[in-house]
Amino acid sequence: MVPSESDNNGTDASQDAASGEERKDSSGAPASQNFGFYNREGVPSGEHYTLSPEEEAARKKRNVAIALSLVGFMVVVFLITVVQLSNNIANGAG
Repeated sequence: MVPSESDNNGTDASQDAASGEERKDSSGAPASQNFGFYNREGVPSGEHYTLSPEEEAARKKRNVAIALSLVGFMVVVFLITVVQLSNNIANGAG
């Protein structure tokens, strides 16, 4: 659980109540400079992970499935639009 701004009996959350020192986030920066967040987001860590051939194949299959689903959805929306437009034209609403 991340402490809220009013922890420590109403004192500022960026200060440690026991020692009076300013609380630091995981990167060592004072919490007051990080808007109360305890982790730096978007900072590269230098870690790199290489996918195994099985993971690459699974990723490719998943991407193809997502792409086909998206194309299928676009076709359905297009067909519904065409049917509704042709119904409106046939009924004289256009």
